[in-house]
Amino acid sequence: FDEISSGRKKVVLWGAGLFSEFILEFALECNWIINYVVDSDCKKWETMIANKKIYNFDDVYYEVDIIIISNKKYYTEICDKLIKEGKKVKLFLLYGYLNPEISVEDCLVEI
Repeated sequence: FDEISSGRKKVVLWGAGLFSEFILEFALECNWIINYVVDSDCKKWETMIANKKIYNFDDVYYEVDIIIISNKKYYTEICDKLIKEGKKVKLFLLYGYLNPEISVEDCLVEI
């Protein structure tokens, strides 16, 4: 969490659904710095969620160090895209973190 709150790493929240609104509010309370919100749905690009603009990942990927994945449904799609592009990042599986049986360390994945 230090990397997310320090501001030294560029952090993306992948997903712009209802759960992401909750995450963005939670992030403010925890002093997490979320630089970008991205979504795979082009209808959401250039719109806003919780006072954050939603981007196409392709427009910001070169800056990204950490991706917080809000919805496990898209985990495989996101990983495939990152591997295809050769992007090295840390993934934080937020849905895993919310499960009390899973440790924080198990929620961090490096691609």
